[in-house]
Amino acid sequence: MTTARSRLRSTTCAVAAAVGVAVAVGGGTYAGWNDREALAGGVVVTAGTAGLSVTAPTGLDAGRLYPGRSVSAGFSVHNTGTVPLDLRVAALSWPSAGAPADRTALAGASTVHLWPDTGEGCGPVPATPAWTGTFAAPAGDLGVSVAGGAGQAMCLAVALAADAPDVAQGATVDVSLTLGGVQP
Repeated sequence: MTTARSRLRSTTCAVAAAVGVAVAVGGGTYAGWNDREALAGGVVVTAGTAGLSVTAPTGLDAGRLYPGRSVSAGFSVHNTGTVPLDLRVAALSWPSAGAPADRTALAGASTVHLWPDTGEGCGPVPATPAWTGTFAAPAGDLGVSVAGGAGQAMCLAVALAADAPDVAQGATVDVSLTLGGVQP
């Protein structure tokens, strides 16, 4: 015969088991009271931007370029975005399709150097420029970072190898240098 006491005990055990399972499945602890409040005005999240502008080098006097010598000029890079960017050479090219032998010889004997202008101007190529490349292997990191909204003065030099072939004399090559920025 079931007594009131044993029914109460069975009901209490069943309720305790149900609460235990609910807490185990739901996780956490439950307080007797809780409340919520939305932020006034909401929250706005805006992604940063990346952008570069580059001024053309000024004063690059290619008329003074001869075997074993380099010419240099300054230019500037401005980060028009809001995130910092690590600078890199994305491309270095010249219109080589159908080029005459003198232009091909000049491009093949040329090396391009880039480095940050530390305030001393763009004179001779430093012993360790930030980047050195040729038309055969043009891409690479500059090791220069520009903060969002900031600018960086840079130097560009073109060097002609000491053993440049005679056919390169008087040749002209239109160079296209493309810089890129990568978020660190």
